[in-house]
Amino acid sequence: MNLSPKKSKRTKSGKAWYKFSRNPLSVVGLVIVLFVIFSALLAPWVTPYPAHSGKYVNYGEANFSPSIQHLFGTDVFGRDVFTRTIYAFRSSLIMGIVVLAIVVPIGVTLGSFSWLFQRNLDRCLDHENNRYLSFGASSNTRLGYYFSS
Repeated sequence: MNLSPKKSKRTKSGKAWYKFSRNPLSVVGLVIVLFVIFSALLAPWVTPYPAHSGKYVNYGEANFSPSIQHLFGTDVFGRDVFTRTIYAFRSSLIMGIVVLAIVVPIGVTLGSFSWLFQRNLDRCLDHENNRYLSFGASSNTRLGYYFSS
C-alpha cells in the first residue's frame, strides 16, 4: 500500500491559469482586452452604422446627444461616435502589432548580445537604461526633439 501524498498532475500552464483566474482584476482586464479585440475584428457586424466609419456627412443628425439610436451620440458631421470608436480599435490594434513587430526583435537581439558579453555590454546597456529612466517619459521625448537637429 502506497501512503505517499499524491502529486499534482497540473501542468505549468494550468498552474498559471489557476493563479491568473484567482485574481479578479486580471480576469476583468482579460475580458476588456478580448472585448476590444473581438469588437475590432467584427466591427462591420457589431456597429449599427458601418457607413459612418469613413467619409460620411449628415448634418441633419449633427451633435445629437447619446440615445438608443446613437449610444455615444453624434459628432459635428452627424457620424455615430460609437461606430467610429469601434472602428478606431482596429487602428490601435494594428499600430500595437506593428510596434511590437519592430521592437521585439531589437529587444531580443540586444538581450542576447547582453547575455553573451555579460560584463561590458551588459553594464553599458544597464547604464543607458538607468540614464534614460531617470529623466521620465516626457523629458525623454523633449530631449530627443532638441538633440535630433
